[in-house]
Amino acid sequence: MNSVQQIIKWILISLAGLLVIFLIVQDMALTGQLEFKTNLKDYTPRISSLGPPRRIEINKNVIIKEEPVYFDVYLPRDFDKIILEFELQNKNPQIKIGALINDQDMELKHLDDQPGEGFIKKSVEFDSLARFLKKGKIRFAVSVPELTKPVEIKNLTVKMIRPNLAQENIFDNIYKYLTFWKNEIK
Repeated sequence: MNSVQQIIKWILISLAGLLVIFLIVQDMALTGQLEFKTNLKDYTPRISSLGPPRRIEINKNVIIKEEPVYFDVYLPRDFDKIILEFELQNKNPQIKIGALINDQDMELKHLDDQPGEGFIKKSVEFDSLARFLKKGKIRFAVSVPELTKPVEIKNLTVKMIRPNLAQENIFDNIYKYLTFWKNEIK
């Protein structure tokens, strides 16, 4: 009986170890890309909910009543590029997405310049992410300067891109991953 308990104990320890290794490998983005999807209503491990609450309304989807609104994207490691793809309904002249550089400055990019009916997918891309990073996250602002009708957001897909393992030495990759954790995640 004692040897059976030892075998079960080692199997459980091995499974726990494999789970930890699996999670680390997922965060390392060995393929060069990570993708997360959210409805922005609820906080997820990688993407916060949209806020502040007084500027939005949550029904079937998230509705922006006042601008600007914010959400955070938490990066598990260093990435070169991030693509935000919104599925939204907009009846206003324009929507801008901004990545905050510091407390006063942000890089704004146009997401949508044409009002329309129904839900459409629009994306915006940000490069050189190091200048936006603060404690392992990037804060994005959604701005609708001429907000006359609410903007409804159904989904947000976040794609993070970096060189894959085949394009980079494995030791450099691991070093960059550990350095990111040491410098950014405190």
